[in-house]
Amino acid sequence: MARPTIKDLAAAADLSVSTVNRVIGGHPNVREVTIEQVRRAAEEIGFYGLYAIEDRLKSRLSRYRFGFLLQDSSGDFYSSVGDELKRHASGYSNARIDIEIEYMKDLSPEAVSESMRSMGEKVDALAVVTAQHPMIAQALLDLREAGKPVFAMISGLSSSCGAPYIGLDNWKVGRTAAWLISHVSKREGEVAILVGNHRYRCQEMNESGFRSYFREMAPSFRLLEPQPTYESDAIARDVTERLLDNHPNLEAIYVAGGGLAGVIDSVGSKRAPGRVTVVGHDLSSAIKKGLVNGVLTASIAHDIDRLASSTIEAMFESVYEPTEGVKLDTILPFYTVTRETL
Repeated sequence: MARPTIKDLAAAADLSVSTVNRVIGGHPNVREVTIEQVRRAAEEIGFYGLYAIEDRLKSRLSRYRFGFLLQDSSGDFYSSVGDELKRHASGYSNARIDIEIEYMKDLSPEAVSESMRSMGEKVDALAVVTAQHPMIAQALLDLREAGKPVFAMISGLSSSCGAPYIGLDNWKVGRTAAWLISHVSKREGEVAILVGNHRYRCQEMNESGFRSYFREMAPSFRLLEPQPTYESDAIARDVTERLLDNHPNLEAIYVAGGGLAGVIDSVGSKRAPGRVTVVGHDLSSAIKKGLVNGVLTASIAHDIDRLASSTIEAMFESVYEPTEGVKLDTILPFYTVTRETL
């Protein structure tokens, strides 16, 4: 078949040949909507000049710089989040978006608040994964006064901070974890709860929803006091070993924060697969291995693609059409992974 001509492109776009020629030639007085109309038509008919038309459109778009403060990228989860943010930013159709990502190793309030202020000076909007703390709240207020929109990813912050939240309904996540444990466990007994850091509101709500389900639906289970892992696999491994030694009839473990890989190691070395019901969050190579081996019962995971695309879209809207007042949170779906769904 002969390749499409400019006349074919004009017909497909329902525009005149002269208008299409102005688009291809980069004429300055052509509206963006017209360029987009020609671009869609070129894509549909396989027009050879599609890339040139896309370049014309991109050159007309506004340009923004977005900043992201994520946690240490040595784990699979945050490196995957960073990769998806880059992918969605590079392919965003409504603007030209450059992004800057910092993977924070020091998660102290002092270090995080300083990183927020430093990055806030260089970007048009900022998204951060952080715990609740007065120093963080003050940094957020300072950025807002400077006209920089700030979003809380994955873990929400108090409403007084004014940072819209993009993430899961963590109370519902906690109740889902409780439902899984109460239905899968072979007997009613003791249930351990591990949290990374009580100041992460996502983990606080996970635990709250988890406890509320057992109070309401399965009161015969006995929930132990939560143990902190400080987001460390090594600490989680040690905590789990002590729990298994001190509670020989422990029936289940819920890992509401970081450290799930350490829990999997400990349970796998001390108990037969399936003897202890273990439920945690998200996916990594170690977590997938735990599922396959039967040590990990289930993991409740983010849709990282949706998380990244929703965050980029919310940040764009905040800078493209700034509005005063309360901005709504974006609650995303989650999914449950077992060995049978891998």
